[in-house]
Parts: sequence; structure tokens; C-alpha cells
Amino acid sequence: MDNIYLVGFMGSGKSTLGKKLSEIKNYEFIDTDKEIEKINSMTINQIFKNFDESFFRQEELSLLKTILKQKKTIISTGGGFVCFNNIMKTIKKNGISIYLKYSSKNLYKRLKENYQERPLINKIQENKREEFISELLQKREKFYLESNFVIDCLSLNEDDILRKINSLISTT
Repeated sequence: MDNIYLVGFMGSGKSTLGKKLSEIKNYEFIDTDKEIEKINSMTINQIFKNFDESFFRQEELSLLKTILKQKKTIISTGGGFVCFNNIMKTIKKNGISIYLKYSSKNLYKRLKENYQERPLINKIQENKREEFISELLQKREKFYLESNFVIDCLSLNEDDILRKINSLISTT
């Protein structure tokens, strides 16, 4: 069975849903950000501070090569994972991608409490954060929309989203 990639903006619930989905499907689970932290023995914030974003994107590409060798795995991708190095095209050839879609306003609300752990927004002033999220989402969404499936999550709870994902992947 193909790997299932959950894609979308930071704060869209990819990790939480990915863990639950892996339990339901009895698949392995990989959170790309957590794997990169483990490989580098640093948090994502530390990686961004000690290196830069391009280093991090190369780490994602390197990790993808390992992931492609696996089967029956749910992969929770980082928010920018599919936006660089033609990764979206690669995962579409080797698995099923599902975009967990939220509006920028909703993502701002979801990220309001834990923005400190997010290197791309933790240095942005509070009064500019919502605008930054909106602009970054606008840049990234063209990649997210290339996914095999798009789930508009705005009015759905976790169980609804999991049911929808299960329904989509059972038909492929």
C-alpha cells in the first residue's frame, strides 16, 4: 500500500491527525519535522538559528529519500515540505497526498498559542503575524493544491477529518 502524505500549513493538525490515522490503519507514522530534529539532535528552531532555511530544506529532501523506501506509512509533512525541491511531484508519484485546508484567519487563531515553536513566525511581531501567515499561505497554497485530495477542514472536527481521509484513501 502507498504512503499517505498529510500536507498543509503549520498548525493545520497534520501531526495530530497523522498519529491517529496511523493507529487506525496500523501504518507506521513519521513526522518529518520530528525526524529532522532527531537526525540533527536539535529542535527546528535551533536548526534555523544555527544554520538557515536552505539547510533545513536540504534535510527535508534527504529525509524524503529515506521515506520513499518505506511502505504503509503516514507522513506528516512540515508546512513548507512540499514547496521546495519538487517534493510534491515526487510524493505524488510515490503515494497519496492530502491537503488539510484552512483559511489564513483560522490558521492564525490555531497558531496563536504555540507560535514560539514555529521558526518562520516566532520572530514576527504580534500585530504583523496574521498578515505574514496570510501571505505565506498564499505563496504555498499552489503547492498544497497539487495534492491528490483537498479537505476543507474549517467546519470539521478531528473525527470528521479522519473519517473523510479514511473514505478518500479506501477508494484509491
